[in-house]
Amino acid sequence: EVEDTAIVSLRFRSGGFGQILAATSMFPGSNRSLLVAGRDGTAQMEEDHLTQYAFRNEHADDSSVLGQFSSAAKRGGASDPLAIDRTGHEANIRQFLRSVEEGTPSEIDGREARKAVAIVEAAYRSAESGSPVTLA
Repeated sequence: EVEDTAIVSLRFRSGGFGQILAATSMFPGSNRSLLVAGRDGTAQMEEDHLTQYAFRNEHADDSSVLGQFSSAAKRGGASDPLAIDRTGHEANIRQFLRSVEEGTPSEIDGREARKAVAIVEAAYRSAESGSPVTLA
């Protein structure tokens, strides 16, 4: 059993702030979204598609990046967990199996993947204690 709603506030070592909102309890639900924004620009993904990509100081390849990743987004599983697309998981598993078969390093090794688990565990510890938790 897991929570159907989680909200986590983050403060990064650099002084930046972040928020993680994960929910399958919302009606009618919404697309999975990642927003990175600051005083010099904004990039936003919905599902696997770039929906906003604008920076104070433009780069020559900005329009090509936007064009490559900005097709229409499909619905996610925010109100229906069974609707969550497993394509990303399948690609990760295929890549992992290929790296084992070929004896090459995985694109995301255990040390890197452990960082996501540490954030989730810290969120649980913080909720239990009612205090912020610092990660090394």
